[in-house]
Amino acid sequence: MRRDRFPPGDDGRTISNMNVEGMPWYSDRASRREEGKMRLSRGEMRSVIAGALGASLLVALVFAGVFAGFILFLEMIVFK
Repeated sequence: MRRDRFPPGDDGRTISNMNVEGMPWYSDRASRREEGKMRLSRGEMRSVIAGALGASLLVALVFAGVFAGFILFLEMIVFK
């Protein structure tokens, strides 16, 4: 078989992208190109920050409530 021709049945198209992160041949060019495409306006950025802050405060309140409940349990049941 000559090197300048494809094997029989092969038309040269790529069926699956083999650029897998972690492999030695991985190329990060595509993700670098896509990084700069997403730009948020000031209002969108504030909404994102407010959403993240609200979610983190909710998690903190749940942990504080569980901790307060545990302390009350210890005072009323265990240390009586």
